[in-house]
Amino acid sequence: MEGMVVAEPPVTPMAAAMQWVARIFAAALLMFLPGLGGQWLDEKFGTRFIGLAGLVLGVVGGMMYLIAATKSDARKQASKKRIEP
Repeated sequence: MEGMVVAEPPVTPMAAAMQWVARIFAAALLMFLPGLGGQWLDEKFGTRFIGLAGLVLGVVGGMMYLIAATKSDARKQASKKRIEP
């Protein structure tokens, strides 16, 4: 069994689309929620910068997540092409 490569079952186009919908929804939440939390903290403490900092950190984090997800998918597609005859 050692050294044996097990092929993954094929992914239907609808399943691939749903995976991307889930990734994009997660990225949107990563971008939006820190700003919303920062705004809440601004109202609680009477400041004006935490919401902006949360928004900036959220956008950066969301973009990093999307880039990582895209690279991961590209690697998976490339390895799939190498395995298939």
